[in-house]
Formats: sequence, C-alpha cells, structure tokens
Amino acid sequence: RHRAIGRVVIVAREEWLSDLRGALADWPGENVTVVPGGQTRAHSVFRGLTALGGEGDLVAVHDAARPLASCDLLNRVSRKAAEVGACVPGIPIHDTVKEIRLAEPENEDLHVHRTLTRTRLRAIQTPQVFRHEILWDVYGRLGDRLGDFTDDASLLEFLDIPIAIVVGEETNIKVTSQSDLDYLNRICADTHPIRVGIGYDSHRLVQGRPLVLGGVRVPAEHGLEGHSDADVLVHAVADALLGAASMGDIGRHFPPTDEAYRDAESGRLLAVVVRRWAEAGFTPHNIDATILLEKPRLADYIPEMIPNLAHILGLPVDRVSIKASTDEGMGPIGRGEGAAAWAVCTLVSGSPRL
Repeated sequence: RHRAIGRVVIVAREEWLSDLRGALADWPGENVTVVPGGQTRAHSVFRGLTALGGEGDLVAVHDAARPLASCDLLNRVSRKAAEVGACVPGIPIHDTVKEIRLAEPENEDLHVHRTLTRTRLRAIQTPQVFRHEILWDVYGRLGDRLGDFTDDASLLEFLDIPIAIVVGEETNIKVTSQSDLDYLNRICADTHPIRVGIGYDSHRLVQGRPLVLGGVRVPAEHGLEGHSDADVLVHAVADALLGAASMGDIGRHFPPTDEAYRDAESGRLLAVVVRRWAEAGFTPHNIDATILLEKPRLADYIPEMIPNLAHILGLPVDRVSIKASTDEGMGPIGRGEGAAAWAVCTLVSGSPRL
C-alpha cells in the first residue's frame, strides 16, 4: 500500500504458490508477482530480483514474518539507502549478550566464552533497502556462495560495501514461535484505533460536460459542473478520508481558485489525499458510498467504479462498497438538476502497517 512501491514480488514455497495467487486474485492492479523460492533465503531473494528485472531505483527486501513494519520505517530506510546505497533497520540490544564456547562433540553442556559489548550491537530487522544495481551486482558476484548468508546485508559486508543503519521499531517483531503470534494478536487488538469519516459532495448537471463518476465516464446528456472533473463520488470519498484523519476537506487541499486543478481528474487528486494521510500515519480499512442521481441508471457502471477506487486506496475490492439511488423525483436531484454522493470511511490510526 506504500505509495512509492511500484512492484511487489512474493517469493514463497512451491506448495504455497497456488493459494497465494488465489488470495491475490482480487488485489487491485497488476503489480504483484508470485514466484517460487530457492533452497536458502539468499537463493529466494535472487529469484525475486530476477523476477523484478531492472525495475526500480531501490529494492526493499522484507520478511513476511514481520507483518507490522510501518510506512514510516520504510520511508526512513529508503531515504538513507538512496543516499548511501544500502541501509538496514536495527534496534539496540537491551539484554546482556554472551558468546558461548562451542561444546565438545561428546559434551552437550554450554559454557560462557565472553560478554559482548551491547552498546555496539543491534538486532537487525527488515525491510532492508538497497540501490537496485548494488544488490544485483552483489548477488551476481557471489554466485555459489549465496547459501552462506542469512540476510542481504551480510552479502554486502562480505564484499566490504558500506551499509547504513537507522533505528528500527520495537513493534516490528519477527513471528517465529507461538508466543510471538500471541503477542502479535495482542498488539493488533490493543493499538489499532478506528477513526470514522463522513463525506458529502454535490454538483449541478449542465450541458457540454462529461458525466464522470468514480473515475468512469458514464454516457449521459448532461455532466457535472465544477472546477475539476466534478466527480462527486470521488470528492465525497476524499472528504470522508480527510475528515477521519482530521485533515480538513478537499477544498482546503485543492482550492477551486487554483488553476492547476481546472478540469483535473479527481482520481489523481484522491491519490494525493491518500499519500498525505498515509504520511500522517493512517491506513484505510473500508469505504461505503452512495451516489444520488435521477438518471441515467448506474448499475452497469458501478462494477467498474469499485476497482478504480480500490486501486487508488490500496484496498481489496471487497472493502469498497458503492451504491446508487434516486430522490424519487423530489427536490433538485429528483428534478434532474444535479447529483450528490455520500461516503463513510474507516481509517486505522497510529497502527503499524505495510
């Protein structure tokens, strides 16, 4: 869902591929690829890189076992990687860490060898971000040695390539054991407050304008009058999202006095809204909207509107609901003078998110 991500490659076990592809069938867009992994983590990453080809300036390698990594973490790691070439997140070690002596083959007892200086230690997390050409070159140079490395930064270390570290997140846990999963469930239950927003918009119907709703051009004798393309559905959704995030309304962000937005595609403006509240720490959960228009009937066009909005919002299509209704001949909308839309949305605030 991060706005900077142009392509995702999921590398998984062969026996999981069918289920994964089925789970992604309704995911908006075509930027997700699923490929089989290799014998080791490094071999799997190499297969993912190969599937990417040369796309993207930066590559982020992330463990699916860390489902709580946030957009903020990816932002910070990516900025540093763009600057120095490679960056990983790490958190300070709070426990005393001791190195052990290797036991003799006939003796399974463990003994302390020495205490490590914990101020110089970091527990490394993912996502690990690299300039694409650097990571590709490293994998190509190491070839048969790939199985010796447990993370991508280790490959760069082996070749003496500098790696920066930024502060990771304590909540970015790696789910390895049942107790980790139990802890994850507690975090998700306790720290995901839901915020609700309501949006409304209306425009007059006039001749000489296209009728655009939900990013779909609907054949009609009249279109909606407005500074942009006057897409009342998208405007109502944008207002609902902004309201849930306490970020004002769409007019504040895209004033009708600004010529830059004349005849602008409302979906493009909605994408800007999405980026702004994502940067503020919000994630969408679902949208429910109703369009009020006397004619034409919209039932045939709603199935196209839903994936349009889902793609912009980074939501599965089953979390976007669009309905159409009339005013039964009553009032300005009933007389065919205009159209309106209501939208209700929920945002998750202050929560870790992908």
